[in-house]
Amino acid sequence: NELERVHVRGADIVPLTFDDTARGVIRNAYAKGASDAEFAGLLTVAESRGLDPRLGHVHFVRRFDSKTKTEVWATQASIDGLRAIAERTGLYDGQDEPEYEHNAADEIVLARVRVYRKGISRPFVGVARWSEYVQRTREGEPTRFWKTMPFVMLGKCAEGLALRKAFPQQTAGLYTPEEMGQADNDRAAPQKPRTIAAAV
Repeated sequence: NELERVHVRGADIVPLTFDDTARGVIRNAYAKGASDAEFAGLLTVAESRGLDPRLGHVHFVRRFDSKTKTEVWATQASIDGLRAIAERTGLYDGQDEPEYEHNAADEIVLARVRVYRKGISRPFVGVARWSEYVQRTREGEPTRFWKTMPFVMLGKCAEGLALRKAFPQQTAGLYTPEEMGQADNDRAAPQKPRTIAAAV
């Protein structure tokens, strides 16, 4: 078989195993330009979490590392990937629709999502604040999707937070692009001109 299907053993997920053909397809289509070592690291995360990039469960992206000041490859789970992980545990018991709060100017301030897990009486609540997650352009305006679909974008962030709370063992360290996009805000912001005080 091309891969070993993910199955559930209690709440433990047995990882995927991609064969050589599948690895070649994934590398050429979703990680073109990655070195052998980089690709091995990306695929290890996908396989160990049972996430298939061909199904949109996980994305391989290049991101700026502020510590090394270089572009590095990273793995980001889609919200569908997190949902799939939760469902495969057999313990996922649904969620409520996102709730939103606004300020006096009717601007969205935060989104709240409640995720339920079987056997636990209280929901796991994810709260995402607009100021912490909105991705901005160099001019300081929300990027296209954050401007045209603010509820969808912030709702995904809140859902991701709630799913990681409800299923920490299976989703730890997995973040969605919507949650990570704001990391580029500092790079997008134009540098302020330095002011040099005149000698007196």
